Amino acid sequence: MVSSNNAQQAWQRAQAALALQLTASEYDTLVGPCRFFSYEDGELKLLVPNSVARDLLGNRLRPWLKEHLAQLLGEYVDVHLILDTAVPDAAAPATPLELLAAQAHPAEEQAGSLPAGGNRLNPAYTFDSLVIGPHNNLVCAAAKQIVNLEASHFASLFIYANTGLGKTHLLHAIGHLAQSLQARVCLCSSEQFTNDLVASLRHRKGSADAMDRFRRRYREVDLLLIDDLQFLANKAKTQEELFHTFAALYAAGKKVVLTSDAPPSQLHGLEQRLQSRFEGGLVVDIEAPDSETRLAILEAKTQLFGYDLTLDLLQPIAFQTYVNVRELEGVLHRLNLIQRQQNGELSLHQVEQHIESLAPEQEPVEPELMLKVISDNYGIKVEDLVGTARNRNTSRARQTAMYLLHRDLKLTLKATGRLLGGRDHKTISHGIRQMQQRLAGEPQLVRDIMEVRSRLQSTVAAQDWT
Repeated sequence: MVSSNNAQQAWQRAQAALALQLTASEYDTLVGPCRFFSYEDGELKLLVPNSVARDLLGNRLRPWLKEHLAQLLGEYVDVHLILDTAVPDAAAPATPLELLAAQAHPAEEQAGSLPAGGNRLNPAYTFDSLVIGPHNNLVCAAAKQIVNLEASHFASLFIYANTGLGKTHLLHAIGHLAQSLQARVCLCSSEQFTNDLVASLRHRKGSADAMDRFRRRYREVDLLLIDDLQFLANKAKTQEELFHTFAALYAAGKKVVLTSDAPPSQLHGLEQRLQSRFEGGLVVDIEAPDSETRLAILEAKTQLFGYDLTLDLLQPIAFQTYVNVRELEGVLHRLNLIQRQQNGELSLHQVEQHIESLAPEQEPVEPELMLKVISDNYGIKVEDLVGTARNRNTSRARQTAMYLLHRDLKLTLKATGRLLGGRDHKTISHGIRQMQQRLAGEPQLVRDIMEVRSRLQSTVAAQDWT
């Protein structure tokens, strides 16, 4: 059963996700004032400041909230919005027109205050919650160094990686660390930067200092953090403003951190002068995590979500070659749901069966390579694997080969037998049935299977690289 504490944490994560999707004024008007009230029997109640915010939030965001919270909590969630009687009526717009006006003309920031958008750091995205391993230790070291504004020898840090590998988490962690050192921080997505620029240009005639406010927001800071830079491609006016913002911060001795899905040289539609600026700083990538790091990530996520998945159940997930952390989270959510449907019961064999259907498509593997990897994993020679030796270790390795050749490589029983020293299809069929029975009751065998698969994909990847 989901506790009220876990539900409140899920609401905070949903708020953080919305902070990255909405404009600053939309978030501050619709989401920021909402408060968690209770969670019971799949019903999450939120306190909203007034009826106008309740109606707009219900119409625009309630479906998204229900789906997102259900994914986080592993069960169906209904969202109820309740008027917060503790909030004075005068604190909120009284009519839809006033509310829309508040969105279109957010209050001006006081000079020297924290820029809008810079105070919405995700509380869950810190260095303490970030799993550091060989895939990201270099970029994490660079991130911590750039926060030390005096000691850093580079003006900008450009972080690139495929989707779901932790760029946004790291960007927020940098922001938290910098704020703890009393630095003025502004974090935004490239879309928010563009939207704020467009709004400032649109209202420039009615408000002579609209652009001045925009520039103070993004330039009067110690550290500017911009996420998903790739979405600025071919936006000439936004790129021009970003170039001048970068130049102003550089001249003032301030720092800039940017993230993207590709290095500057591969960002199509990016002006040459911006590319040159970014490449003049430090450019570092985040790689896909290895199996040990994936296991550490799974343990951290399981604790964060409040799931009851033990280490034995997490190990086979880690041995699969998932591309990114979001895929790992998706597997956890699905297995948690299955476990709840089975009254808390979930076997290692069930985990193995379910994650096979969720695993990403793998590179094609030659049968001979699989035999070599299995032999190495069990510490025997390929000749013994396909030969007549009948000791316990060799027999286990041979049955593993039968199972994986037939199940993973889709070889027929006859073809599998031919590879394993000319054994007939009845022998292969019997060996596979024995493996299926043992997998249901031998956790170590499941781990052996996953280890072979992991080594196999690593070997294939290494061959492709060379």
